[in-house]
Amino acid sequence: MTPRDLSSSHTFLVKFIVPACFILGFGIGALSLFFVTTTKDGAAVPELMRWLFVAIWLTCSVLLWRNCTVLKRVRADEDSLYISDFAREITVPLNDVALVSMSRWAKRSPVTLYFTMETPFGKSIAFLPESKEVAFWRSHPGIDALRAFVRG
Repeated sequence: MTPRDLSSSHTFLVKFIVPACFILGFGIGALSLFFVTTTKDGAAVPELMRWLFVAIWLTCSVLLWRNCTVLKRVRADEDSLYISDFAREITVPLNDVALVSMSRWAKRSPVTLYFTMETPFGKSIAFLPESKEVAFWRSHPGIDALRAFVRG
């Protein structure tokens, strides 16, 4: 059977493009404040504002990097998961999945899979599930099916 995508088609965008654009774009904007001495009306640019923008840029960059670049692409068939970081792909038997976790409250929350053993990607991985309009109090139907299989 052909593996079915569990990951969103936006995974590549969220993993690589969004962090790169934010880090570069906001970084250029934040650092450019050090080269501007006055505003359009002639007032001096406050020193605190310069450092505040740099702090916001660095904090958001670290959070984006930490949360986005770890995302994986996940496909599944009847007995295996195929997990990719876009450079390499590993196969993990579904029997080795210990727990499937996802926040119901966050609209586009990543799913975390915890494994019973160490994989080349670690003891857990995160992925964005394919987009489905689901009421906030319900969990994603694809994730429910994966949870049902894990519970056995």
